[in-house]
Amino acid sequence: MNGKLKNTLNARTLADSFPRLAQRLRPGLRVLDVGCGTGAITRGIADAVGPQGWVVGVDSNAALIAEARARHEGTLGLSFDVADVYSLATDRRFDIVAASRLLVWLSDPGLAMASLAGAARPGGTVLVADYNHDRIEWRPEPPDSMKKFYAAYLKWRADKGLDNAVAERLSALMEAVGLRYVRVFPQHEEMHRRQADFEARASIWADTAASRGAPDGKGRVWHPGSVGTGGIRVQTMDGRGSDLDQYVYAGGGRRQTRINAAEQVKRLRRALSECFGL
Repeated sequence: MNGKLKNTLNARTLADSFPRLAQRLRPGLRVLDVGCGTGAITRGIADAVGPQGWVVGVDSNAALIAEARARHEGTLGLSFDVADVYSLATDRRFDIVAASRLLVWLSDPGLAMASLAGAARPGGTVLVADYNHDRIEWRPEPPDSMKKFYAAYLKWRADKGLDNAVAERLSALMEAVGLRYVRVFPQHEEMHRRQADFEARASIWADTAASRGAPDGKGRVWHPGSVGTGGIRVQTMDGRGSDLDQYVYAGGGRRQTRINAAEQVKRLRRALSECFGL
C-alpha cells in the first residue's frame, strides 16, 4: 500500500471524519464500520462504546485489514475482517451500521445500501457520509489546469462506473431499501496550511489531483495542496442517511507549486488500485 496514503488513512479520527456518528455512540453499542480502511475511525468507535460494546470493521482490501489488525491489536471488543460490501452478513445484529466516504467508490451504491440495511438490527441505525463531486465550487477561481484536471477526474470516475453525485441520491437509496426516518445533517470541515496536520488531512485530495490532473502542456499540473498560506474548506451534508454537498476552498496565497504529473499519475493509480480495485 502506498505509504503516504496509508499515513493519511491512519491520521483520520472519528471526531473529525464522522462527527454525527461520534455523537450517537454510547457504551455497550454494537457497531459495524463498513469500508474501515486501516481502522483509525473504527478504533475511535471502539473507544466510545467501551469494552462492553462490540465493534467490527470490514473492508474488501486485505492489505488494509492487515494494517488495521496490526495497529489496533489488543483493543477490547474490536475486530477486523475482510468482507464484500455487497454481501454483508444479514443477521441484523448491529445497533449502528456506518459507512464513511465509501459509496462514492462503488459502481452499485443501491446494492451496497441494501447490504448495509440488512446488517442493522430492527430499529437500528444506518449512517452514511459521502460526497457530491458534481456540486463542487472553487474560491478563488482556480487555474485552467485545475479545471481541466477536475473535468478529467469526473470523466475518469464516470468511465469507471462511479456516481459523481451519489450523495445527492442517498436519501432515495435509503428509502428504496426500506429505511425510514431518513434525516440529513450539515457537516463543516476546515483545513488551513497553518494547521499542524494540514498535509496529512489534505493529502488524499492533493494526491488524487496530482494523479488525475490534466497536464498544462509541459507535463505539469497544479497541486491544490500547495496554495500559499490558504487552505481547503470542505462542507458536506452528513448524518443519519445522507451527505449532499462537497465544497472545497483553496486560496489565500498566490504561490502555486508545479509538479511533474507523469510519476504522480503512476504512483496514485497504483494506490487507488490497491485500495479500491480501480
